[in-house]
Amino acid sequence: MEYKKDAKILFESLRLLKKGSDISEYNHRMFIDNLKRDTNSKYSLMAIFEILRIKESSLLSSKEKDLVLTALMKCLKTENIDLTTFFSEKIAHSFDLEKHTKKIIGLVKTVASGNIKALQSLLAVLLEQSANPEHIIKVVISQVVKDKSYNDVFLKTKLSCGNFVEEIMSHMEDKDYIDVFCSLQTVSVHNLRNIGETKTKKSVKSSDKLRYVESAIEKGFINEIVLFYYNDKDKRIRQLLAKSKFAFSKNIISRFLNDNDALVRENIISTLDVEECIGQDVEVYDRLLDIEETVRKKTFILYDRLYSYIKTYCFSSFIPINEEFKENTQNVKRRRLVPQEDQKNTENYFTKFSLNLFKGLLTAQKSEYEKVLDQYEFSFDFYHSFLDQPGVESYFRSVGQKVLEKIDVNSLENIQKRTYFMVFDGILNEKQIKSLIEEDIESAIYYMRDKNIVPFMMPFISSILKEITELPLSLTITILERLEDYKDICPAENITNPLVCSFLKRDFTLANFDVTNFDVTKFDSSFYKAFFMCKTNPTEALDVLRTIELSDHEVYEILIASKKLDILSLYCDRILENEEDFCKIHQKRNILKERILGISFEEFFKGGVHNIYLYFLMTGRIAVCDTDFFISLVHFISRSVTNKNKISKLLKNYLGSIPKETYYEFASICYCLKTKSMYSTGDQEYNKIQDMDEMLYYIISLVLNFNVYKISEKNYNLEMFYDVIEENVQLVLSKH
Repeated sequence: MEYKKDAKILFESLRLLKKGSDISEYNHRMFIDNLKRDTNSKYSLMAIFEILRIKESSLLSSKEKDLVLTALMKCLKTENIDLTTFFSEKIAHSFDLEKHTKKIIGLVKTVASGNIKALQSLLAVLLEQSANPEHIIKVVISQVVKDKSYNDVFLKTKLSCGNFVEEIMSHMEDKDYIDVFCSLQTVSVHNLRNIGETKTKKSVKSSDKLRYVESAIEKGFINEIVLFYYNDKDKRIRQLLAKSKFAFSKNIISRFLNDNDALVRENIISTLDVEECIGQDVEVYDRLLDIEETVRKKTFILYDRLYSYIKTYCFSSFIPINEEFKENTQNVKRRRLVPQEDQKNTENYFTKFSLNLFKGLLTAQKSEYEKVLDQYEFSFDFYHSFLDQPGVESYFRSVGQKVLEKIDVNSLENIQKRTYFMVFDGILNEKQIKSLIEEDIESAIYYMRDKNIVPFMMPFISSILKEITELPLSLTITILERLEDYKDICPAENITNPLVCSFLKRDFTLANFDVTNFDVTKFDSSFYKAFFMCKTNPTEALDVLRTIELSDHEVYEILIASKKLDILSLYCDRILENEEDFCKIHQKRNILKERILGISFEEFFKGGVHNIYLYFLMTGRIAVCDTDFFISLVHFISRSVTNKNKISKLLKNYLGSIPKETYYEFASICYCLKTKSMYSTGDQEYNKIQDMDEMLYYIISLVLNFNVYKISEKNYNLEMFYDVIEENVQLVLSKH
């Protein structure tokens, strides 16, 4: 084995020589002879490579090169060998590796662990020489799955393998594709696949898909992969995507914001940019009312960022700016950079956020929202702008002292004074109160909401009579309702306006006008006459109402004043047709009643069944489970309504809001009505079907078809229907 020792010594000497040094020719012959005697001599191989470095790569014959490669491949299996020179000096490129492709590929399974890097470099050169590299790439790809270091083959080779890799991966089943995609470093966006869309024999586990998504994000393909999986059923994937900063997409963000998993909602909120949210009006503000505390906290943080953004970049009347901030030149420059239209959009967006904060004051987490609001300093404009929102008034009163310290009431406009007096109180003397009544009756009535109004009855009445055609109808009537409590001491005998008389006359026989010969043109409003009659003689008012035209608001006031079902029946179809308008009128009137009279929304329902029917016609949002009420409601609707489509929607809302057991009872009532009406008591001929009968049987059919029901054995009082059901009901029933 002496020649081995000589090979090592000579190799050590050769590696010290510079390129181009003079060496004797026998040196490489000796090492070739060594390889012929023992092809396992790694030092002979390394010595040959050093000689080729020093001399020239063409020194060896073709047969000698084959001998060297054969020895090299054998050595790679058994001994660790340093091939730095072989690759760094491009010596490998002078060998015909393609001739030995099969053997080199075979080394993938048999190479010694210390020679893996050398084999990878050899494969990289082989790829460059190969006329058909696809097979080699397949082998490398399969090996990458087992050992990611084989990615170096693609990184080292000069051959562009992307198209080959893409083609090979396109034919893989999903499971194999995922393994390869997650292992390869050289994939491009073209390699992305929506797992599950392709036909595959092997099923893909959720964990595999998750691994694929993680890998795609890691490789920088978040914008592409999110399009595939933002709606995936696996919440882990949605959670992962939501916290990854993908290119802005309002649709995808909205999907994540409304996800049924709290962590998805939380993650997406954490990534949102304030400016993008403003520009695209992202409805993240709805998450302020999220049921999960963690999500709400993330949204509170976003609100804080929005507040800071406005304070830094925008001129907003909602957020006061201190003098120190104003004097900062840099802040002024920043604000001027934001276009006026964008500043307006920002304030509108801030408004939507703030509205939901105030809605939170009506929830069980009220203290949580108060704590958030208390952190910020707002201008009076802010308080004034949001005053009409439910829950806001009580909160503003709680912070009133803090606000009052910074407000000069004399500097406020009339409309702002209303907010000031209604919410933050203040103290006025008698002269100031009378002056306020004359200048701004609405502010005055707010100021007097919990004070003795008796000394100011006449100023209020005079102001109403003076401005009655200009004041909003709802305000006029609400003020008169406040004054009505003191009509026994009201010196208003000479008042001739019928609307005012309706509330303030102690004895209507003292009225200075004849109601029956009432001159409509005198007051430029037939509504005044109708309203007066509804308060004094509702029965006769019905005939008048049939002949005059009223606005929706006037109709609403007539209904509230009369509380007569016959009058409500007259306007049922109109209410159904204009339900949104009536709802707005109703809401505004309730806000005024609460502010001026201290009457809560719940008090409206104490007005009897008339008010409940009215609310049902406007909204359909009732959940009364009483059977007698249901019977009376069905009777009233069948007698008063002709619009089947509208009443169908309302009834379905109602039936959907009650417990199953209650529905069984309601269905039993309708079943009884249907069954009892199917039998004739005589031999009379069929009469013409009344409109009321048509609606009655439409309702019966709708209720019975709404859901599966059980028949109750209870007895129900249905006497009110006896004068409705005709002998020819079988004909009616056949239509439904």
